[in-house]
Amino acid sequence: MRYTYPRVVNSHQRVPYDWSYEYVNGGTFPSLCNSPIRGVTSGSISYDDSVILGKSPDNWRDLIARGSSATSALSGLAHKRSRGGGGVYSYDFNVPGQTGASKCVHGIASGELSFPNSGWPASPGTFADSTADSLAREKLLAKYLNARKTWRGGNFLAEFAETVHQLRHPIDSLFGSTLRFAQRVKGIRHLRGKHYAGALGNLWIGWSFGWKPLFDDIRDANQAIERLASGTGADTIPITASGRADNLTGTPTIGIQSSPNPLNSYCKYDRYNTSVKRVKYYGALRARPESFATVADTFGLDPGDIIPAIWEAVPWSFFVDYFANVQQVLDSYQYASADFAWLNRGIKNVASQTTSGWYVDILGLPPNQRPAVVAGVGGSEKTTVAVVRSQVGSFPMPPFRFKIPNVIGAKGLNIAGLTAQIAASKP
Repeated sequence: MRYTYPRVVNSHQRVPYDWSYEYVNGGTFPSLCNSPIRGVTSGSISYDDSVILGKSPDNWRDLIARGSSATSALSGLAHKRSRGGGGVYSYDFNVPGQTGASKCVHGIASGELSFPNSGWPASPGTFADSTADSLAREKLLAKYLNARKTWRGGNFLAEFAETVHQLRHPIDSLFGSTLRFAQRVKGIRHLRGKHYAGALGNLWIGWSFGWKPLFDDIRDANQAIERLASGTGADTIPITASGRADNLTGTPTIGIQSSPNPLNSYCKYDRYNTSVKRVKYYGALRARPESFATVADTFGLDPGDIIPAIWEAVPWSFFVDYFANVQQVLDSYQYASADFAWLNRGIKNVASQTTSGWYVDILGLPPNQRPAVVAGVGGSEKTTVAVVRSQVGSFPMPPFRFKIPNVIGAKGLNIAGLTAQIAASKP
């Protein structure tokens, strides 16, 4: 199924509630009390959840393989609820020591008493709180600086260093073979015409059987290097940091208002409004060897390219340049650079309304009367949550570079010696 973006998903929810009640508000005791009044109160609280989802990049598979971000933008609004245990409230003036008509007064209610005190808190908004964002940035900077001091890549860079060593071995061997070939060409330069061509051809055939497999080894190793050049190889470590800002406002001892009306109210509850703003940065640092771009040009050499160079007397400097470049490129691999492969920011703002369990309002009882009051109603909580997810386009943290251990160590090529032998072997 194909969607159009941004994709908006809405969900309308309705939370029903009801409670039953019975009460007597007076009469002439003990001869006559008023008839009980019974009823059921019912209703519902509604809310709308919504999610707005942006489109993921079309090449998200390739981005993930390269260690880059494939995050899509997202924002949403959700509502949550929880209810405490119980749901019974009663009062009864018919207790020992009480006299008079007030002993007829009693009432009882049971059901969803804790929940429908009010609707959900208003949306807390989707903007990042400045305090929470500052705290998150400070922590992210601290973790980034710690990574600069301690992180030197992991398994990938160790394997890469080993690959460089493996490349050096066939290149050094190829250098020796080229040097010997130049010496042998120098030894037949006194020949002329067909004699020279035949001798040089024999030398070429013998040498090609020795160095062509070396070129194959180089190309095999270079395939791994080319994958690096396309960005599919790197070492990454996750880095996260978060900050939060809390705000608590309380309005304690709110009398029973909407429930369980029409019963009398001899209990209270406390209500608190809480605001929690969170900001979280999460991403990955990526370390990669430098100088990828020069590899394809240096090692993209086919043995067939050398044959015309010899038979058509193209200058031997071709070989000199080749080995000089190889040495320079391999030496350049001692460094790796690291920066953020990707970085996202998440915002989560929560507005909650928390109501305590009911308790007896001692000061609110009638003077000189102490009815039996049961407050078996637990607390409740209603929460409105707003979330936002987005990519961080830029962050004020520069990349850093470091040396890859054990890359440099093999002996260098004696380019001057090779130059002298080739110069002396020209026909």
